[in-house]
Amino acid sequence: MIDFAGYSDRKALEDLWQSVFLEDSEITEYFFENIFGDTITPVIRVDGEIASALFLLDCTIGDHKGKCVYCAMTNYSHRGKGYMKTLLDYSYDFCCKNGFDFLFLVPAEKSLFDYYKKCGFKEYGRRRKCYFLNGKYYDKIEMDILAEEFKEEYIRNKNLFISNMHLSYKITKLHRQIQT
Repeated sequence: MIDFAGYSDRKALEDLWQSVFLEDSEITEYFFENIFGDTITPVIRVDGEIASALFLLDCTIGDHKGKCVYCAMTNYSHRGKGYMKTLLDYSYDFCCKNGFDFLFLVPAEKSLFDYYKKCGFKEYGRRRKCYFLNGKYYDKIEMDILAEEFKEEYIRNKNLFISNMHLSYKITKLHRQIQT
């Protein structure tokens, strides 16, 4: 059921991104030109079309390596079918099987906090009014999932270390470069 997107899927991913997040196309273009090639991009296809996708970006804290779930998105016509939960479960499994220490995300909007909590993520950090978009300031809320919180079947390594620290990852560079 899970497939992986490649360069031939770029247009479909850009279109899905724009339909879900309504971001400035400059950010999307920069991501695909400079970051996409370094990501793992699991997708779910329905009738050959991408219905749901997310990008797994590398992130590091000291000696601890992990993955950041970035731009988790599902086509509106395919929501409520469990596709994103399947992709998140894959991401947990991937991190465990490949020796990564943590999985991290920043929900794109307030309505997603409860959803990610149901998937096992917990809020651990909040920066108040740090993003300005469309004339309004927004909080940045960070969530992660600890090793002991992974579903039992996904724990492959009893020595996993999951950090509750703020992560810096490649997408921070993206936003800085767009803003300058």
